[in-house]
Amino acid sequence: MKIGILGTGNIGKTLTRRLSAAGHEVKAANSRGPETIEASRADER
Repeated sequence: MKIGILGTGNIGKTLTRRLSAAGHEVKAANSRGPETIEASRADER
């Protein structure tokens, strides 16, 4: 299933991570731009 998430706060990040792990195609967007989404992924490692 293709899913879009608006907002990458605590809930958005959790949904994106779990839905991706379940095999869904997930796209995320936020108001601060795509570079902040990448930065939050690096923080989780």
